[in-house]
Amino acid sequence: MRRKARRSPADHAKASVHGNFTPRMKVTGSQAGPARASVRSALRCIRVRGSTSCVCALGACWALTGCADKQRAAAASPALPRAITAQEAKLLDRAKQILVSGCMRRHGFRFWVRPNGAAADVARFAYVVDDIRWASRHGYGNVIQRGDDSQRRDPNRRYFAKLSPARQQAALRALNGARPEGLEARLPSGAVARRSDRSCTSEAERRLYGDLQGWFRASTVTDNLFGARAGRVTADAGFVAATQRWSACMRAAGHRYVSPLQARAAVTQARLSFSAERRVAVAEATCAQTSGMSATVSRLDRHFRAVVNNEFRADVATARRLQLAALPVARTIARNGHSTSTPQIVSKAVQ
Repeated sequence: MRRKARRSPADHAKASVHGNFTPRMKVTGSQAGPARASVRSALRCIRVRGSTSCVCALGACWALTGCADKQRAAAASPALPRAITAQEAKLLDRAKQILVSGCMRRHGFRFWVRPNGAAADVARFAYVVDDIRWASRHGYGNVIQRGDDSQRRDPNRRYFAKLSPARQQAALRALNGARPEGLEARLPSGAVARRSDRSCTSEAERRLYGDLQGWFRASTVTDNLFGARAGRVTADAGFVAATQRWSACMRAAGHRYVSPLQARAAVTQARLSFSAERRVAVAEATCAQTSGMSATVSRLDRHFRAVVNNEFRADVATARRLQLAALPVARTIARNGHSTSTPQIVSKAVQ
């Protein structure tokens, strides 16, 4: 029997403040626990907060079968649509926030459109910091993460915190929907994610991408493909050998770490001074270059990205197609500061 987790109003309030007014999804199924764990692990790695086993542990969660058959089928398939650029991704995010803001306003709440925080810059170094110039300026990015008070200054967080408990719950219902019903997607791990199709978040995505069901299914899958790719990269013999060379280089520089993840985890947990953090990060980046680890990681990540994308080809193609089609709409919304189309009714979201 599947049990439904119940959350108190206080729990919902904490979740919203902690998640920066973030849309919520429910993940169920026999693989729900591993799925959540793998997503959290991948996120920690991406944000350069991982432990020594962070990326490697993902491999066990993403063991896939029939890879050769899928790759042969993909070879005969049409080319995938191109991936959107970083600037286009920012445009789509801004347009979505503008639509969410308008919807929330109609429900009697305020919602500010905000750019991504500075800490997102560390996402470039999922496996190893290999940019010496960046490391000399930012270390591991811990100063960015600790010193960047954009989250504390987030007007949405401050606004939500000042609402009464009843208004907080009403705001959550408007943003996320009353119940995680209407949208469903199966994650690569086998777990099932569900979300309300009657909310300001869903209204914004429906108006931006057109096919809400298709977008939710495809984007939920593609947003969770990093774990599948990272597990294969770190299990590859080339990555293992490159890590050993990197470790020998670091040892010669006076830093005894067996892997980049161990180095950054040790520095982060010790909360070293910035000068000390920077010394280790610069050594890591230097050794990544001189040992060949940077080139190896880049090659393996490109290879396994293509492999995983082929295995989930239909979802990747759908997500990219919908994103590309949404760009003209997003440009109009961003230029006008609001949507010019007639909003769809989402009154059930606040019932």
